[in-house]
Amino acid sequence: MEKYLSFENESVKWGLYLGLASVALTLGCYIIDIALLAKWWLGLTILFATVAVMVLGALARRKQLGGYISFGESVVSMMTVVAIYAFISFVFSYVLYNFIDPSLPQTVKQVTLDETQKMFESMGVDEATMEQGLQNIEQQDFSQTIGKTLQGFGIALIVGLFFSLICSLFIKKEKSIFDHA
Repeated sequence: MEKYLSFENESVKWGLYLGLASVALTLGCYIIDIALLAKWWLGLTILFATVAVMVLGALARRKQLGGYISFGESVVSMMTVVAIYAFISFVFSYVLYNFIDPSLPQTVKQVTLDETQKMFESMGVDEATMEQGLQNIEQQDFSQTIGKTLQGFGIALIVGLFFSLICSLFIKKEKSIFDHA
């Protein structure tokens, strides 16, 4: 366990980099335009960036291990990146929504309603369907409780595991049985 959680482990470093970048991005969006926090494309961009950093972390770990990494070690490496990133990100979000700006959940809800209405109108959605969709959003609780934070953390780990398993198929590099070094 010690070798996985050491700051000498490249995966730990990449997880910290990603976590701190997430805090900086969230804080930047909050300062520049809170509406950015409700944009679907931002979430998708963060997902792709997270997978890219997971891969970079596993490749750095492979290099650190002498150019070879097993499938299992690759999965553990990427999950280390995800766990550290998600922990930092979700703790910061919890603090932001509950202590820095307790009105943020309501603001994000209103922005989400406005953006969804614009999207529905641009797609030519009929009035009844639009009303139902907006009513569904209105009924949602946008608060950030400890339970929701833990649930989000768990979902991040599951999604991270999914991508770790797939990416590890391509990252793994086992020593040949003919290598004597």
